[in-house]
Amino acid sequence: MKEVDTRSNAVQQRLNDKQKRFHAYCEQSKKLRDVATSLRCLDQSLTELADRMRAINLCLPPDDQLRPLSFRDKSIE
Repeated sequence: MKEVDTRSNAVQQRLNDKQKRFHAYCEQSKKLRDVATSLRCLDQSLTELADRMRAINLCLPPDDQLRPLSFRDKSIE
């Protein structure tokens, strides 16, 4: 009976350890999702900003216009 209790406690401890690790993975996953959401919002804001800047730039006389602005790395598009 003592051996069964010992093994049962060992199994329970392993399950508890796995549950703690799984919980930590879930927390990290949530943080990653939050960061990804923030990055998508930032990307959208930068795209809108670039569009507005382009529109303003086109209103300037040709000699005063700036070269086109892009927030994207051409190598990853």
